[in-house]
Amino acid sequence: MLSAPIRILSLVVMVESVEREKEQAHWAKLCCDSRQPISSEAQTNYALSINGARFIWQRHSEFSTYTLFAPGAFNEPFDDLFCNRIAETWLFAIPGQVLRRVKLAIYPQDQSTQALRAVDRHFTPVNRISSIVQGGDAQIWTNFTIHEDNYGHMLILMKGASRGSTGRLVQQLLEMGHYRKLTLLGVPVAHRARELMDDVECKLTLVVQHLKSNQIGDEDALKKLVSITVESELISSMIDSRLAATKAYYQLTCDRLRELREERVDSEMTLADFTARRLKPSYRTCEAVSERHRDLCRRLERLYSLLQIKTSTATAKQSRDLLSSMDQRVALQVKMQRLVESVSVVVISYHVLALINAELDSLYQLQWIPDPSATRGVLIPIVLLASWGILRRIYRKGS
Repeated sequence: MLSAPIRILSLVVMVESVEREKEQAHWAKLCCDSRQPISSEAQTNYALSINGARFIWQRHSEFSTYTLFAPGAFNEPFDDLFCNRIAETWLFAIPGQVLRRVKLAIYPQDQSTQALRAVDRHFTPVNRISSIVQGGDAQIWTNFTIHEDNYGHMLILMKGASRGSTGRLVQQLLEMGHYRKLTLLGVPVAHRARELMDDVECKLTLVVQHLKSNQIGDEDALKKLVSITVESELISSMIDSRLAATKAYYQLTCDRLRELREERVDSEMTLADFTARRLKPSYRTCEAVSERHRDLCRRLERLYSLLQIKTSTATAKQSRDLLSSMDQRVALQVKMQRLVESVSVVVISYHVLALINAELDSLYQLQWIPDPSATRGVLIPIVLLASWGILRRIYRKGS
């Protein structure tokens, strides 16, 4: 059972990968100033004991948390816990962007009167959130408002829970708040992506209208489609990782909320009510933008497929026309070849007959043969047939 009150202060800091070395050096500086050994760089959890308090630094994938645990009695639950423990210059120089600041004050059961007085002083009923958690082991109060000290405030009254249960409750509450803030990081990105998608969708609609009315050629349409696809990919690179992280953080927030096992106190708003009113709309906005981008990508893919089919059809038609013209040219070449064959037969026969006639005239003048006139008439068809047969044989071997 919790025997003494405790105050907790937690910071969530977004840290870029290029700032991790600065972050490590900054923690090493605190270790040197506190005269404590420097922790190994391979660790993800670091802790220091400073003036009766425990200061813990935890490194996560894209953020870090700094948590100070200060046990002991106190008059004001939300006083500055860093006072006389950590220098303000060190706090202000923490690398990264501070995303969340929160102070928790935990009262044991025997200090319920002091706890209720603190609730009346620090939380007005107008925007107060309160609920029983962990099956009645504790009651919490908060208002999710940034106070004058630039911190959020939360007060917890433990009702007979063990020290281990108190630790789990604190961890669940801190993680739920941290993940809730991290979920909201996707909202500005979603709004920016929505503006960019409006422009991309207008361009895509214009291309479709021009294609429908035949005001643009396929090649020009394809060029514009490629340009639009590049813009869509730029949007994808901007939102994919962030909105995926948003979904993961939202699920973690809901998981931590379920683990609290909240019970309503009278007419007070609960953490579940606040989450439903504030976080769910933001998360659904991010989901809607993500789904809209997926639909845009599908539209681009369909239009590209249609253009590809149209281009392939035009190419096939051109190929068919080309083959048809080639067939015509081949047929013409065959006719020309046959004509050349016929002419060649006549020409060759003419020259062969001329040689034979010259030889016959010579023999006739020598009176070796009778008048060759009849022989010449007989030789004409014989020479023509022989020439035609020889040429046909030559063309067949060549083909």
